[in-house]
Amino acid sequence: MNEDMELTERCVRGDAEALEKLILKYRKQVYVFILRMVGNVEDALDLSQTVFMNMASAIGDFRGEASFKTWLYRIASNLSLNHLKRCNPSLDDMEEGEKILEKIPSGQKGIEAVMLEQEKKELLQRGISSLPPRQREAVLLRVYGGLSLAQTADAMQCSEGAVKAHYSLAVKKLKEAAQVE
Repeated sequence: MNEDMELTERCVRGDAEALEKLILKYRKQVYVFILRMVGNVEDALDLSQTVFMNMASAIGDFRGEASFKTWLYRIASNLSLNHLKRCNPSLDDMEEGEKILEKIPSGQKGIEAVMLEQEKKELLQRGISSLPPRQREAVLLRVYGGLSLAQTADAMQCSEGAVKAHYSLAVKKLKEAAQVE
């Protein structure tokens, strides 16, 4: 039995320490995913907290058909998509959140290389922010979430073919945006 399954079973039995371990293990990943989905630091913090509150209250419903990580990302995806339906993300807030998470570059790189790297990151982030929500979700789950195709399909509650379509369209749009810049 893997560690997540053991911790979820302990959570179902009311073990607060196991719940804390799950939250500590996934809080940064969930926050970064949500930040990239919604584009606002405060909203990402609030939604991350809501994800873990929902996780805690619904842990008894986790059936283990998908991995715990997939199940948790499904909660995060649903909350993020619902939030996006209510409001529009701000690129400035997303960039601010990214800067909070970035480490200060080491002195090993020249200033030109650092600036070029930062410019590429900003271009990619603007491109991702401009994608429709489902395409953005597919890219973020696959690339930043590290989920497999099957796990992404589970998290997005769609077929693997739909994930492939969303992902392919997103990559095509990102390539086109990069050529325009």
